[in-house]
Amino acid sequence: MVGSVKKPVQGRHLKCISLVGPNGDISKKDLKVVKQRFLNLHKLKMQRAIDAVTPRQKIFLELLPLLFHVNHPVLPGYVSSETPAGIADYSPDKLSIDKAKKLGKGFVYSKRAKRAFGIESIFLMGSVGSIAYVKDSDMDLWLCYAPTLSTSALALLQEKASSIEKWATTLGLEVHFFLMNAEKFKQGEATPLSSESSGSTQHHLLLEEFYRTALYVAGRYPVWWLVPPTEENNYQVFVDNLLKQRFIDQHDVIDFGGLEKVPAEEFLGASFWHLYKAIDSPYKSLLKLMLMESYVDQYPSSHWAALLMKERVYAGESDANKLDAYLILYDVLEAYFIGRDEPERLNLMRYCFFSKLNEHARIAATPDWRQRVFSDMLAKCQPLPDYIKHSLDNKGWNISQAQQEKQRLTHELTYSYRLLVKFAKQRVEKSRRDNEEFLLLGRKLNATFEKRPSKLERSTIKHTLLQPETKVVLTQVVKNTQTSWLLNRLGEGRDEQFIRQAPSLIGLLAWSVDNGVVGSRTKVALNPGASQISSREVAQTLHSIQSFFDALPKKPVHLKAYCHESVVTDVLLVINSGLDSMSSFTEKGVNLTSERSDALSFGSQRRNLVYTVDMLLRNSWNEVIIGKYESATGLMNCFCDIFDHKTLGPAQVLPRLVSASYNSPRAMSVAKRIQALFKEVAIVFRQYAHGVSPRFVIQLARSFYIMQVNDGKMTATGVAENHLFEELARPQPVFSPVYFDNKIDPKGLLPVIYRHHKAGHTNLYYSQLGDNKAQVYILDENGSMFFDEQTFVYETSLLQSYRVLIDSVFHRRGLGAEQLSSTAFDAEIMCYKLEKIGQHWGHKHVFVSDKVEPDMINVRVVYDEQTKGTYIYCNDQVFSSLEQGDQLYSSVSRFIVQARKSAEKYPIYITDIDVPYYELGASSDDALQMVHYLNYKQRIEKKLNV
Repeated sequence: MVGSVKKPVQGRHLKCISLVGPNGDISKKDLKVVKQRFLNLHKLKMQRAIDAVTPRQKIFLELLPLLFHVNHPVLPGYVSSETPAGIADYSPDKLSIDKAKKLGKGFVYSKRAKRAFGIESIFLMGSVGSIAYVKDSDMDLWLCYAPTLSTSALALLQEKASSIEKWATTLGLEVHFFLMNAEKFKQGEATPLSSESSGSTQHHLLLEEFYRTALYVAGRYPVWWLVPPTEENNYQVFVDNLLKQRFIDQHDVIDFGGLEKVPAEEFLGASFWHLYKAIDSPYKSLLKLMLMESYVDQYPSSHWAALLMKERVYAGESDANKLDAYLILYDVLEAYFIGRDEPERLNLMRYCFFSKLNEHARIAATPDWRQRVFSDMLAKCQPLPDYIKHSLDNKGWNISQAQQEKQRLTHELTYSYRLLVKFAKQRVEKSRRDNEEFLLLGRKLNATFEKRPSKLERSTIKHTLLQPETKVVLTQVVKNTQTSWLLNRLGEGRDEQFIRQAPSLIGLLAWSVDNGVVGSRTKVALNPGASQISSREVAQTLHSIQSFFDALPKKPVHLKAYCHESVVTDVLLVINSGLDSMSSFTEKGVNLTSERSDALSFGSQRRNLVYTVDMLLRNSWNEVIIGKYESATGLMNCFCDIFDHKTLGPAQVLPRLVSASYNSPRAMSVAKRIQALFKEVAIVFRQYAHGVSPRFVIQLARSFYIMQVNDGKMTATGVAENHLFEELARPQPVFSPVYFDNKIDPKGLLPVIYRHHKAGHTNLYYSQLGDNKAQVYILDENGSMFFDEQTFVYETSLLQSYRVLIDSVFHRRGLGAEQLSSTAFDAEIMCYKLEKIGQHWGHKHVFVSDKVEPDMINVRVVYDEQTKGTYIYCNDQVFSSLEQGDQLYSSVSRFIVQARKSAEKYPIYITDIDVPYYELGASSDDALQMVHYLNYKQRIEKKLNV
């Protein structure tokens, strides 16, 4: 079919063919006439396709069937001689052979009789050969293979098709081959049919589009051509009769099935898909969505556009333009909207259609048939609305016009969605309409169009006619103590025209950049009001925002992204916008320097130089969130918003984060500090896992913030400097190692204590204060810290009192391990002595013997749940709150002091605790950890050592 094409004569009307006579007889002659009419039509469509591509690209269409008819090493796509080849009912003409010889030196075509053909047919899908084709349109091809091919043969054929796709790329064409088994497709097996298909079940509607738009290239022709329009609902019976009566040979035709009995859910699936596509690419998809609507309006007696084309062929229409797939689409929609008396929607349909045709008209060097047809269409549609005329004149649009267009398209999408939901409720069973695809589309629509105060109203329509403003003015406005920013257009006479107002300057600038209002050549005047922001800082901020949007993905978000909760992908932080964190010094002419250069705890006053954070955050649903945070707490809340579940654990995926600051002598160091802090936090929480929940300590000014994941969400708890020990002492449900920001002295007390702690270990540290005082620090098996200050007599007695208690508790809890399977009971105990040398701390290991001192009195505290009484066992002597009452502890204390062999005074130590979890302050047995026992020990010992 491809090669030298004789253009069919146009202009004269051919005779009408009914094919089936009054008595039911089928005319064999008329069958041949119908077949030839379709072949002539497709020859003309192929010639138009060849004429539409560049001279360099023509060879692809000219050699397409030949490349699959033979396997030859010098031709594109060669894989092996075993690759399925040969197209049924195809023989290359001399022009194709000559082209192949020119492309592949040494090519010789050998005509051999084939017993079997690997390829049944080839079809081009979409706009190729039609009025809607433009330079960058991709080409989808159905490669219909013989059903007898093996899996290995299909793999070779796919490899060949992929290789030809790559060759087409070198010609500047985007080509996609889809391997098709016509038998399986007819039986309803799901098959990816084009780059435009949704993957859901749209069998009949995809077939309708195929019959309407496909360009027959070579091989068997569709038997659908030979089924008269009047027999469409009787398709299979008619085809079976043609074969049975031998009007046609089954080896000459390919059968994809008919268009009868389309289930309602197919319309729902197709409409949802086009609605999804229309969100990011509205013009083309809206036309298809409107076509679905016209079918739904007639359901179940929908009159297909493909059937209209067939009716015109049978009626003798010889004008190829009247048989053009997209012009037929236009005719169907025009009649539909006129019939519904919806002139505004009719104009919107025309606008979408004309916008598509105008793409070619703008770039065409010389007028062709497409432009002539386009001109005739425009003449028939006068008068046109202003927005269509402005679009066709290719005049630049300002943001007001672009916003009006967005409103029109958004209104249409919303209207279509409501019609769709109504149809679904009326025609589709609930179980079939409640599927995942519909849920995901709903999420995408919500993400795209839902308005929220903190969400940037994004431009979903990147119109090529939109022109950035030449001059704008930014003005800070204060009304009723509320600050906002105003963006106005600055006219030639210095008059101002309102564009937009927003509470946040960063949000307003982001909207201006994303919507194309402010470009690289836009001049921005500034009325800063009470703000300290300068024109220079505005320009720098605009540059950062432009870079932020430039780095975002250009392709629309895939529907699969909406299967999961949205995650952060890109972040821009602008620190101290319009503020100078050093202003209190610069105003006095003081150039402050300090050894404490940390921007979060600067100088001797330990000032936090981060006053405000303005955030732009883009997530995986393509939403952009605007955030404003103030003070140290705001900075930590900002980080908590950034670190979502994807940033946690070994499979960590981090967002791209850029930190910027401009309005201060230390602006760069502030921005770098935040960037570095982000990396530190990421390293720490990469260790987050089941059974491990790290904590990260950051110092801001004179306070500390502890970051930790709680209930799956990042949190930051602020504590004053003198309450840090108390916060670190909190019980932890799992092992929770503590890490410190690297600006905190790594040789400080707490970093030294926590550095070597491991899961399941209990580390005991002490430091001696003078001759008779000691400070004790214990990290339990989950990383909770116990602290106490005690009278110090001997190292051995101090450490052994804790070690004996810890061993006893672990032993006792181990005995009940059947009920407490989630708790560890065999923790290793390590003892260290802390020593301060200058400003730094160090530690050394201390050996504590397992051998108990002979004069040591075992003091065991027991709580009896039956009597609700406390019992204290001192070796074999027992004391009870039931007997001693308020004198229990003083009685025990006197007994122990009297029983000691040594007269030297030293504290009384508890060596074992056996009380229920609620007496220890825990919520359950599973929640118990060593810090609960240590805190209880501390409370009881204070009573004993009064």
